Amino acid sequence: MSVLGKIVDLDVGHGYGFIRDENKSEMIFFHVRDLDKTTIKPHVNELVEFDIESDLNGCLLALNISPSLMK
Repeated sequence: MSVLGKIVDLDVGHGYGFIRDENKSEMIFFHVRDLDKTTIKPHVNELVEFDIESDLNGCLLALNISPSLMK
């Protein structure tokens, strides 16, 4: 199930950032390798859809990130 959120922090040099979940206001870590590079150039305030998983420590990770079709 995809979740809607906005990129709120991005460090292109290090290849990671954070997305704020629109429903829960949670900050979710992402790595640029998880962006759909064919359709998105990441920037702050970009509205995206993504899947959420937890790592072994329970931290939330955004995966399969693509631009949102909602405007």
